[in-house]
Amino acid sequence: NEISYEFAPDWRISAYYRYADSYTQRNPYSMGSMFTVIDVSSMPYSPSPQRSQVIGSGLSFPFMFDKDLFGRVQVAYDIDRNLIDNLSFAIIKKFHCWYFSTSFGMEQDWESEDGRVRRRNRNYITFAVSLVAMPSLSFGARSEVD
Repeated sequence: NEISYEFAPDWRISAYYRYADSYTQRNPYSMGSMFTVIDVSSMPYSPSPQRSQVIGSGLSFPFMFDKDLFGRVQVAYDIDRNLIDNLSFAIIKKFHCWYFSTSFGMEQDWESEDGRVRRRNRNYITFAVSLVAMPSLSFGARSEVD
């Protein structure tokens, strides 16, 4: 669930809000039926049993020297955990019917060490290949960078 707006040729800004509040609901027992667990959420197949609110935005833009080279900056902020969920910069190159991309990013999480709780940053790099006709289908690799 994302809204986006193209304000110039190949320049696109986007924003989203994702909310998940997983809880269990027990149905009444009757005539051999079993208790069931229902996950009600706006995020499909959410495995976590806690509430999550994430807002994010992105900017896609072309590089002026090559019409088939694009950049993308994305940021996501987790409201409930009070940290940057993801911050990334990607470079995407179109070759005929393929997209080749590499991205550099950072994720944050809370960690406790010696009784102190602090933010932990994890940096990563990804490489991916996808079809122009179906960019959501991609094959890629991700590596954590220290």
